[in-house]
Amino acid sequence: PRFSTASLDFVISPDGRTVAFVGTDSAGRARLMVRDLSRDNARPLPGTEGASQPFWSPDSRALGFFASGKLLTLNLSTGALETLCDASLPRGGAWGKGFIVLQPHSLGPLMKISERGGEITAVTVVDSAAGESGHRFPCFLPDGR
Repeated sequence: PRFSTASLDFVISPDGRTVAFVGTDSAGRARLMVRDLSRDNARPLPGTEGASQPFWSPDSRALGFFASGKLLTLNLSTGALETLCDASLPRGGAWGKGFIVLQPHSLGPLMKISERGGEITAVTVVDSAAGESGHRFPCFLPDGR
């Protein structure tokens, strides 16, 4: 596979065993791929065509990513693909314990949604008086905060 050159399209799992990345398969389609770091080859993940900005669940068993204007999750052991919410111009996501924090629309506050979907709510407040227009690219500290 060929790799994406975007730095946001490449992530190592929290357990340090696997890398997920956006790559191009032999048919020229961009999709998510995973590679166990103890092996030499990567495998494409079905249903992830057009994916960008992947991020791992805290237990390294699932991936979140953006595609076709949506936030999706993929369970790596079952192959179950879930669409959680709209994300027209995403600017990053991070998976906490039971929820995902994301920037779905480029500008505005960071938002939060359950890892199972449902209502999306703001978790930050944009301070326009301080010149802020939005918060982007959330991440969690190693302790989950």
